[in-house]
Amino acid sequence: MFFLGGIFLISSCDNLYEGIDDDVTFPDEEAATKEHDPRFVQCYYEEGLAKNQCDSVLISIFGEELYSKNVRFDLAESSLNCEVDGDIQLVAFGDSNHCVPNSYDLRYSVKSNGKSIFPFRMVAGKDMEFEPVSTIIEDQLIGYRKLLEGDFKISYTQAKSIALAEGVDFNESALELVKNEGDSLSISSTFHWEAELEYDHNSVVLLLIDVMTGETNTELLKIEYFQ
Repeated sequence: MFFLGGIFLISSCDNLYEGIDDDVTFPDEEAATKEHDPRFVQCYYEEGLAKNQCDSVLISIFGEELYSKNVRFDLAESSLNCEVDGDIQLVAFGDSNHCVPNSYDLRYSVKSNGKSIFPFRMVAGKDMEFEPVSTIIEDQLIGYRKLLEGDFKISYTQAKSIALAEGVDFNESALELVKNEGDSLSISSTFHWEAELEYDHNSVVLLLIDVMTGETNTELLKIEYFQ
């Protein structure tokens, strides 16, 4: 039902432009194009269209119940990119100074037991075809869905306790679910918890925690600089 509603809203935005002569002049000289005509630039705000489109993608990943209970939109950190009078501007999402968006950057977080455990970004162009900002994040969201469904034995709280015992400084590092690649852990699970254990200018030591057993391992990543 939502999907059909989204199609209708997008179509209604497109239809606003039908029948408008490109050469028409408006009383306000600054609104001399359809992009700057105030009758059209407000279309972005119609029924929260952009956010609804983004929410529908996240519901397809998490399911409606988990999304409702455990995923939160961060309005304060969300933004959009606009062209205003020939200049590119970063505008707060929902800003009352209307503009025609070129792209969207919406911020969300996964919550567990009322606490944010994983902030992430959803992005789209002016077509509002939202997707996670990278394939890595897309994989991680699947991992967090599995976590919320109870598929993993080691919770975020348990993994954080293990990481603290191993020496992780959470003033300097975050704890995230990451999809396994290769044989990073001797008992392989689909995902592992990951935190930064040590860092210098040439390398990073990552602490890996198996989501099923709590077993730990480390991985050394060399930092390459390009000139």
